[in-house]
Amino acid sequence: MGHLIDDLLTYATARDATLVPVQVDLTALADQIVEEHRSAIRSTASASEPQVYIGPLPTVEADLSMIRQLLTNLIGNAIKYTPPGHAAHVDITGTRTGDGRVCVEIADRGIGIPPGEHQAIFAGFHRAATGYTGTGLGLAICQRIVERHGGTITATDNPGGGARFTFTLPTADGPS
Repeated sequence: MGHLIDDLLTYATARDATLVPVQVDLTALADQIVEEHRSAIRSTASASEPQVYIGPLPTVEADLSMIRQLLTNLIGNAIKYTPPGHAAHVDITGTRTGDGRVCVEIADRGIGIPPGEHQAIFAGFHRAATGYTGTGLGLAICQRIVERHGGTITATDNPGGGARFTFTLPTADGPS
């Protein structure tokens, strides 16, 4: 119940909170979030430590707390939705698009997304996978955060198996 209440508050905040844009170093933020997940896994010894590659990511102009929530949800899902007994494999990459935006991809080799669910997973309370904990609000929160920043978010199949989430945000220095 506590997780549901926390997620409902985060969902409302993602819609209503005033944005306070600052320059956000996505590489440093992703490193912090991955280390938090690794530490949590090490402390419980409940799963294999995830293998995560973080490429150089551009700096964005965004609300830090919301972008932290976005990356926490997406990286956490990439680690969580892994078949039992397997270590998570996650690649986080990003590029500048040349139009004042960055495109970030978080690709995993987990259980993937069932056919026909790629858009539905962004709806509130939608759960595509059974056997995993969650409230069904994490990806709805991600979509709200990205859209509040004028970006887009999509989910596709990862060619190596698993899922690939791609989102865009404004760069810190505008068009190149």
